[in-house]
Amino acid sequence: MKVTRGTKAFAACGAAAHGAAAGVAALACALVLAAVLAVAGFAPACAFAVESTGNTATANQAGNTNSNTNANKNANDNLNLNMSYLDLGEENFVDPQQQPDSSFIYDTTITDLATADTYLEGQTVQVVGEVVGDRVQAEMDFDHMWLVLADADSTTISCYMDTKYASLVDTFGRYGQTGTQLQVRGAFNLSCTEHQGQTDIHVTYASIFAKGSVNQVDVKPTDFLFGLVLVAIGLLMMGIFFVVRERSR
Repeated sequence: MKVTRGTKAFAACGAAAHGAAAGVAALACALVLAAVLAVAGFAPACAFAVESTGNTATANQAGNTNSNTNANKNANDNLNLNMSYLDLGEENFVDPQQQPDSSFIYDTTITDLATADTYLEGQTVQVVGEVVGDRVQAEMDFDHMWLVLADADSTTISCYMDTKYASLVDTFGRYGQTGTQLQVRGAFNLSCTEHQGQTDIHVTYASIFAKGSVNQVDVKPTDFLFGLVLVAIGLLMMGIFFVVRERSR
C-alpha cells in the first residue's frame, strides 16, 4: 500500500492531538486529587478553629461573669462598710408629710435696725452684738430678762429673752471689759405694744458668738504728767492773781 505524504501528515496530527488530550486529562485528574486532599485537610482545621473560638468565648464570658460578680461583691462590701460608720437617727429620714416652711430670717445689723422702716415690723431678724450694761429682770415676769446689745458703732437695741439665754453671758461690756457677743434671733418690733412702744427684739434663740474678756489697763505715772503740769500752772496763776490784788489795795 502506498502511503502518500498527506496521509502521513494527517496521522502525525492525530497522534499529537491524542497525546495532548491525554496530557490534559492527566492534569485534570491531578488538580481534582489536589482539591480533594486540600478539602480533607482543611475541614479538621476549621473544626478545630471553631472549637477553639467557642472555648475562648466561653472562657471570656465566664471570666467577665466572675469579674462582675467580684466587683458587685466588693461594691456591696464597701457600701456596708461605709454605712457602718454612719449613725442614722430617726431625725435624718425624710418625712414626706412635712409641710413647707415659708418663714424668712433677715440677717442684719443693729445699726440697720435702728433706721429700719415698718416693713421689718414683726419680721424674724438675726443680729450679733456685744452685751453692755447689765441684766435687768422683766417686770412681773421672772422667766424673762432684758439685755442690751451694742454694735461696733455703739448703736444699741434692747432684747427681751428667756433667762436661760440671758445666763449665757459671762462678761458685760464696760470700761476695762469686753462683753460677751451674742447672736440672737427673734421678732423685731419697731414699736412694741407690750413694752410701752419701745424698739426691741423678742428673742426666740440665742447663742454665744464670742466670749467676753477683761482688759488689763496699765496705769503709768507719765500719763498724768501733762495734767499735773496744767494744775501747777493754774495754781501759780491763782497765786499771782491774789498777790496782785492785795498790792493794788
